[in-house]
Amino acid sequence: MAILQTEQTKYGETTPLSTRPLSSLDLETVIALDATNSPQSRRGFFESRLKAATDTPQEYVYVGICEGETLVGFAMARLLHGEFGQANARASLDAIGVAHGLQNHGAGHQLLAAVKQILTHKGVSALETQVDWADRTLLGFLGNSGFKLAPRIILRRQTDPLETAAPDLPPQDADSLEVDHSSPDGDDFTALSRDLIPVRSMTKADLGAIIRIDGKHSGQDRSA
Repeated sequence: MAILQTEQTKYGETTPLSTRPLSSLDLETVIALDATNSPQSRRGFFESRLKAATDTPQEYVYVGICEGETLVGFAMARLLHGEFGQANARASLDAIGVAHGLQNHGAGHQLLAAVKQILTHKGVSALETQVDWADRTLLGFLGNSGFKLAPRIILRRQTDPLETAAPDLPPQDADSLEVDHSSPDGDDFTALSRDLIPVRSMTKADLGAIIRIDGKHSGQDRSA
């Protein structure tokens, strides 16, 4: 993960291109441009992003860069409000791409500058993104654009069952199957990781408890 404060950055001369908002008519061109830089098609991703942006346009920033009337690049950002209880407004750069012939000529920086200008107007203080560590070209561009490694660790694992056998647990009577969530003795991460902790779907009756738990961790009242 990388993060960038939204102050404007000056770069060298850029190619004589113009920026404009993206529209639904640009979808196929965006998909084609992305396909030249991505090992697999992301049509579903762009289609879902377009639908979300159409439903809530105030939450997204979509910018295209054109050579004359031809779209030759794009950038898409999404606003993040209070994620994990954080109060500051941030945005995620979800996608950026430029035609091969215009790469390394300032088009990407021009796109990013247009995105940052809109985000600053919206009161967004930081822009962040995620990138494959093996994508050296994109990493170089982001580093040259002022992005830095963010102090965040992302953990990931497959959803397949764990191969390690669960430890033998002592017999329990029926009353002991009810979990006391207020007791630290119930924090058995080994059992939790192997789905031995009872879980259920939440109901409307759980709303009060959810608000209390969220308030304890976030320090905010998000009951509204």
